[in-house]
Amino acid sequence: EHSHKRNQRFPNNHKPHQQMQDEQPNRTMKGRRILTTLLILSRIHLSLSVVWEYDTRHQYESLPASFGMRFEVGREYAARLQKIHKNPNLCEDKVSNATIIVPEDGTPVAILAKRGHCTYEEKARVAMGINPVVQYVIVYDDEVNGELKTMTAADASNITIGLQFVSSASGNDLLDQIDAQSSKSLEKGGVRILLDCYTPWLYPNGWVGWIMMLISCLGSFLLCISTGFIRRDGNVLVMGPHGSSYEQLLTDDDVDNLPEVEYNERS
Repeated sequence: EHSHKRNQRFPNNHKPHQQMQDEQPNRTMKGRRILTTLLILSRIHLSLSVVWEYDTRHQYESLPASFGMRFEVGREYAARLQKIHKNPNLCEDKVSNATIIVPEDGTPVAILAKRGHCTYEEKARVAMGINPVVQYVIVYDDEVNGELKTMTAADASNITIGLQFVSSASGNDLLDQIDAQSSKSLEKGGVRILLDCYTPWLYPNGWVGWIMMLISCLGSFLLCISTGFIRRDGNVLVMGPHGSSYEQLLTDDDVDNLPEVEYNERS
């Protein structure tokens, strides 16, 4: 009877060896699922961008499209901003008379287009058909106070230009810059702008970004603990995969038994 009870009861801080072996794979599988989720999230295009106008020094928050040319983080793209007067929405039904001014300095052209009347995909293909010098499209919202939108395409094949989305206020401000530019600026190809791209994880914007970075670091640390990459073995903190060997710390007796070697200075 005592033997039976001893086999059925364990102290609160002690678990059977078999139970510990069963729980270890569960923790490992859970950690792998978390790691897989983080890897999938890292594939998502989480980037923001800015359209910067040279003369006024104005900056306009924008959002890159999910298709077309990918704007590399930390890189700036110079362009001359123009609009198609008879085709403000940049749709195919009005593209026959579309003309642009080819910049004399070889700078690519960015077309400013209004959202609506056709898909983002169509706007991109129309811009590509105007002239090879057109490499960017900036689409501004047709709704006042609307949020920035990620432009998508049903068929993004062979679309090589870059697209960015700005708010209605930003778009109208850029239109004003196009209309108010000097004749000299117009002859050179239009208003000079810079397009760039950044990710809020690498270039945080204010305290919100720093909080996101802190959460990311804490999540990585908890992931290492949940997978057993960081674990305790007695008084030793082990970092590494399970089964990896490490050097044991010396005990007081081991230290006392260490040989003593005496060195003399050479004359």
